[in-house]
Amino acid sequence: MAQEHFSGPLPHPRHLIEYDAILPGAAERILTMAEKAQTHSAEMDRLIVQAQIDDQKRGMNYGLIALLVILALAAAFGYLDRPIIAGLFLGAAVLGSIPVFVNGRKK
Repeated sequence: MAQEHFSGPLPHPRHLIEYDAILPGAAERILTMAEKAQTHSAEMDRLIVQAQIDDQKRGMNYGLIALLVILALAAAFGYLDRPIIAGLFLGAAVLGSIPVFVNGRKK
């Protein structure tokens, strides 16, 4: 009794020879198919990583815009001599931005 084990994305080389014997050119087609699948997988991984990077950049930009708007509102209410409301906006801006910096470093 003999046992043989082969693992991988391609058939065993002996099987490739048998495929080619049944249908000439089949081994080349199988290899081409495997190469295309690997290229497609690598491209999809690249696109996923790029989408994640773009999503993080967009979130950072929106967060910066929101922070600047809150700071502008605090400045406007400070100018209008409404220190309590200005302080609330300023406190929200400071307390809202600190976790972003702390949590951003951990991830």
